[in-house]
Amino acid sequence: MSYSGTHSAWRTTIALPVVIACVAALFTVLSGVPGPAATAHADTADAQFHTITPFVLADTRNGTGGVPVAKLPPGATITFQAAGAGAIPATGVSAVVTNLSVYGANAFGWINAYPSDEPTTVSTLTYAANETTNTEDFTKLTGTGQITVKNNGSGTVDIAVSARGYFLDAASSTAGNEYYPVDTAFLYDTRVGKVTGSPAHAAAPIPANSSVTVDVAGQLGIPATGATAVALNVAALNQTAQGALTVRPSDQTDTNLPVVNYNPSETDSSFVVTQLTATGKLIFRNSGTGPVDLAVSVRGYFKGAADGDGSTYTPTATTLLLDTIAGLNTSGGSTAAVAAGQTLTFDAIDAAGLGSVDQNNPVLALNIDARQPTHQGWLAVYPTEDGDPLVNSVNFDNGGESTNGFDLVKPDSHGKISITNHSGGTVHLQVSLRGYFTIPAPAEETTEGIDDESNEVPDGGASADGGRYIDIVSIVLWQQRGEGWGWLYWAGSAPYRVSTKFTVQDESADSYCIAMVIYGDGKNLTNKEWAICGAANHRTLNYTLSRRLYNAKIRLCRAKWSKSIGNYKYSGCTAPE
Repeated sequence: MSYSGTHSAWRTTIALPVVIACVAALFTVLSGVPGPAATAHADTADAQFHTITPFVLADTRNGTGGVPVAKLPPGATITFQAAGAGAIPATGVSAVVTNLSVYGANAFGWINAYPSDEPTTVSTLTYAANETTNTEDFTKLTGTGQITVKNNGSGTVDIAVSARGYFLDAASSTAGNEYYPVDTAFLYDTRVGKVTGSPAHAAAPIPANSSVTVDVAGQLGIPATGATAVALNVAALNQTAQGALTVRPSDQTDTNLPVVNYNPSETDSSFVVTQLTATGKLIFRNSGTGPVDLAVSVRGYFKGAADGDGSTYTPTATTLLLDTIAGLNTSGGSTAAVAAGQTLTFDAIDAAGLGSVDQNNPVLALNIDARQPTHQGWLAVYPTEDGDPLVNSVNFDNGGESTNGFDLVKPDSHGKISITNHSGGTVHLQVSLRGYFTIPAPAEETTEGIDDESNEVPDGGASADGGRYIDIVSIVLWQQRGEGWGWLYWAGSAPYRVSTKFTVQDESADSYCIAMVIYGDGKNLTNKEWAICGAANHRTLNYTLSRRLYNAKIRLCRAKWSKSIGNYKYSGCTAPE
C-alpha cells in the first residue's frame, strides 16, 4: 500500500488474475425497518429494447387492431394483439412501450392496461370529461402477445394505443439495446426565465403548427454517438387551446402520433421513449391551434447491447408500492395526503419485493398517480440521497382531478425513493411498479484455474476459503477518519465476486464526505453513490460488474456535493496511475 499526496488519499492497486463479474445482492441495507413486500414476478427477464417507427396498435375510433368501432362503455374492455403487429416480432416479446390516449370522455374515469391473464385494478391513466389526455407505459404482454385495456369510468370513452418500441428476450438472435440512466435534468426549455438547451434560443413558445429542433446526442450525459433512443419527460405549458405535441428524429417524417395531448390552462406532460438516429437531433412539433411552451427533461438513453454495460428489462405484474389513501408503506400507516411542499420517502426496493434479486443499480418503471389534488402543481420523483432535482415527473391540476404519469426512477443506495409535492395544496399518491431494469447476470463460465501467483497473499491480507482478504485502505483525511477492506472471491465456478466495505466517521462539520473512486482496466467506474457522509454513519458499498475485469485501482478522497453538476466534486482524487 502506498501513500499519494499530503492529505488526499491512500491508494492500493489490486491485480485480479481471474475474471470478476456481478453476482452480488442488490443492496445491503444497514438501517431502516423492513415493511411488507409484494412479490413482483416476471415470466421473461433480461429483455433488450428495440426501437421502431411508432404505429397504432388499437383505436376504437376506427377499429384498428380489430377492436370495435365504438366508444368503450363503463366496465368494458378491449383486447388486441401486440406481438406480431407491425414491426413487433410474433414471439419472444415480453413488453411493449405503449402510448395510451383517451378521447371524447363524457365523464371522469380511468383506464388500466395489462396482460389479459394478469388483470389489475390499479390505474394506468386517469381522464376528465371533455379532455384528451395520454400517458406512456411499459405494458407487459400475455404469453400469446396480447394486451387488455379496461374503462373504469362512469361514461363512455374512445381509446387509442400506439407502440413506440418493444422488449425482446435477450436470447433472441436479433441484437437489442440496453438502458443507461443519467441524472434527471432539463434538456430543453422555452419558458421565460428557464431557457436552456441546444441550439441556443430565446424564450418563446412554439407557434401553432410549428416545430423546434433539439440537440440531444452529446447533451447531459447522452453519448455523442451510438445512442439509439432516449427516455424523456415532455411537458406542454402555458397553452390557451387544445392540441398535441409529437416528436421524431430529425431525419424521419412525422407519424402525427401524439406524445403529449394538452388542454387549455393546464400543464400536461408525459414520459416518452423515442428513437435517436445518427443525426442526434429530435424535432418536437406543436400540432395545436395556439402557441405552447415546451419543457423536456432527460431520464436516460438506450445503446446497443454489444457494449455490455447497460441494463435489461424485466416486466412484472402490476404491484402497488405506495398508497397514501390506504396507508400502504407510509410512515406509521398514515392515510394523510402529502402537504404542500412536503416530501414523502419510502423504501421502494423493499415494497417491490426485489431485495433478493441479484442486480446492480436497478431502475424501476413506475406509474405515479397524483390523486385528489387541491391545487395545481407537480411531483418530483427521485433517489432520496440525490436530493430534489426540481424537475417534474407528474403535473396535475386542482379540483380533485387525478393525473397519472410514468417514469423511470433509480432508488438510492438504501433502496429509497422520495416524492416532493410542488404545489400550494395537498395531494394523495399512488405508486405502482410495472417492471425494472438491471444489469444482467453474466453467462455461466467454467471454473478457471488459479496459478501460483494468484495464490500469493498480498501485504496486509490473509487467505481464507479459496479467496483472499485484502486490507485496501486505512485513511485519515484532515478531520475525517475512515477504514475499508475488500474481499476477492474466485473459488468454484464463475461468475466471480468482488465487494468493498467502508466504515467512516465524519469528525468535521465542513459538509465534506469521503468518496470511493474505482478505476477498472483503465476506465473510471465510479458513480455518485459511492460517497459516505455524516457523523458516525455506517454504510456498505457493494461493487459488482457485468463484464470482465482484470485490474482495479481504488482511491479514497474528500468529496463535496455540487448541485450545479449534479455530482460530487472531488478533492485530491485524480486518476490512479
